[in-house]
Amino acid sequence: MRVAGTSLIGSLLALGCHRQPEKTDSRPAPSASVSKVSTARSSPSKGTEPEVLLALPISAYHATVTMDGEVLYLLVKDAAYRMKPGHEPVATPLDLGFGAAVGRDFIFFWSKGSIFRAPKHGGKPERVAALERQPRFFVTSGEDFAWIDMSEDGVFGIQTLDRDRPRTVYTSSGNIDAAVMIHDSVVFLERKGANLWRFGRAHTRRDGVDFSEVRQRRTPAMLAPFQDHIYYYDGLKAGVRRITVDLQQDEQLITDFVCSPITVFEVPFCAQVEGLFRLPGDGRPPRQLTGNHARTITAMAAGPGSIAWVTDVGSDQLLVQRMKL
Repeated sequence: MRVAGTSLIGSLLALGCHRQPEKTDSRPAPSASVSKVSTARSSPSKGTEPEVLLALPISAYHATVTMDGEVLYLLVKDAAYRMKPGHEPVATPLDLGFGAAVGRDFIFFWSKGSIFRAPKHGGKPERVAALERQPRFFVTSGEDFAWIDMSEDGVFGIQTLDRDRPRTVYTSSGNIDAAVMIHDSVVFLERKGANLWRFGRAHTRRDGVDFSEVRQRRTPAMLAPFQDHIYYYDGLKAGVRRITVDLQQDEQLITDFVCSPITVFEVPFCAQVEGLFRLPGDGRPPRQLTGNHARTITAMAAGPGSIAWVTDVGSDQLLVQRMKL
């Protein structure tokens, strides 16, 4: 495993910005709910321009972003980048590979036959447990975590740790395409066949798995958790929806509106070729935040007062931008 201390970095492309390091942090505040909105669209926001935080000569398609208060974390295969407005990005080289996840205080990842956790503010990673097979990806909630496993013969499962030993909490009869963790529940998308899928909910601290009804359309690409709901884009016709963590209530928020990728802080934010949009949730139309995107947005994260995103800007080139809301 490659481990090194924290070091300052500048942008690796001409679009980068220079700032001073900072060690403080903050947490998101409680939020209100979302209601169904109109499909009409507002004009792009004026007076606020996206700020370039970081540019890197690596692929955007395996990079993930998480926002903790006003602090943004970018995870790539060999490093974690911490970015705060007004300060220079800080890099911690880590052997993250693919599928690492940010928890409340730690980044969880797999390297060379073991699960590790590394402090979010930098520092030496700690070995948590031995694990022979690399997870497909981790999910976290606070300091709890689990992971999606796929055996050598293609069987998907959800696993967690009992003390320092892996324990399987669910073995799937299909494919697990996406998952998030809320409290001690892992909510996942299980693909049962061509355009057949359902939600599942596995518990990491007790036995039992719950399921929604099977749906016959294309499986959503990703899930976006916020408080006790999971938001998802269910295709143009079905639009943006949210389901409660107990899988009992599934609500349609908007139809005929592209939202991929999707992120949520209080309300959903959607990326599409026309730009970035915020769904107000009070009956007003989607609010356009930016204009047309000639490049693909691959990941987004939102927090109190801002949204950030990763853009593919060329062959093995990514750009991280943030905009105040």
